[in-house]
Amino acid sequence: MLTLQGILLLFLDLFLYFLAFFTSNLGFLILATLFLTLFGLSYLIARWTLNGLTPIRKIPRSVVRFSPALFSIGLQNQHRTFAVYSIKIKDVIDGEVVDKPCYFFKVPPCSSLSTFYRHAFVNRGEVSFDGIKVSTSFPFSLLKMSRFFPLMERTRVLPESLLPQGGLSLRANTPLTERDYHLKPFRLGDHPRFIHWPQSMRRGQLLTRGERRDSIQPVWVKIENRLTPHPKGGYIRSQDSFELTVSHAAGLAYTLLRRGVEVGILARGSTLSPVAGEENMAAILDFLATLGHYEGPYVALPPKSLVLPVAPEGHQEVSRDAL
Repeated sequence: MLTLQGILLLFLDLFLYFLAFFTSNLGFLILATLFLTLFGLSYLIARWTLNGLTPIRKIPRSVVRFSPALFSIGLQNQHRTFAVYSIKIKDVIDGEVVDKPCYFFKVPPCSSLSTFYRHAFVNRGEVSFDGIKVSTSFPFSLLKMSRFFPLMERTRVLPESLLPQGGLSLRANTPLTERDYHLKPFRLGDHPRFIHWPQSMRRGQLLTRGERRDSIQPVWVKIENRLTPHPKGGYIRSQDSFELTVSHAAGLAYTLLRRGVEVGILARGSTLSPVAGEENMAAILDFLATLGHYEGPYVALPPKSLVLPVAPEGHQEVSRDAL
């Protein structure tokens, strides 16, 4: 692609050729041929420069929706004796070039350089990094040459963990109280939060609470993922409401996991089996990241297994309608 300098020089070159033809002036002909040679050299050198480059990229395994994250891109110069100059690189995500260019003035021979750019994603789900677009106008800025280097990588855009205003409480008939436990001696690997300090002081040894799992029900966060028109009109608001629902579900799940409760996700067409412990929050976020709309029914669960968390009185209900 011609640059502005290249276009001006090309018109000047054509003008000199016309002058040389009509005036039979050898000097104009030599000068016009010299300018044309510069175009040829620009093409060959830029092509040779791009053929000796290898792209480099490092991306996080997952990012959070709307949260800017750093992505590393760079180039490795495969030429053994020549440095490359004036390089511009852009990432290509899902077939679209990210309009956040990074520049390298010089990449020495047999070396690599990397830099970072900040980017935030709007939609949840899998994101495909297709490759890197490299451009240069070296050496004379007459031609801008570009080349696409395929470099496939994937990352997952997780939902935000939003909590309903006012906190969270459980239904009164939910048998999730900590009174349903038995004491056992502390063993290496037991979490310190389960140590029963009053009984440990009385008996002179560390005791931990062991829950009777057969009598404790997991909490299933139920999500309505059917695509229906919003009451105020249109499917765009409905999609926004669904995204907010998924974010609230992530926040609820995190709160419940911190309380030591097993949490499962129930949606139309798919479920996530109950997990416990904050370290398993990643599994819930991965499930929610790819959750989409589905018109089928919910997966059947035994009635006693379904426990829905709700917001405190006076706040918007979360589980029965929104979740």
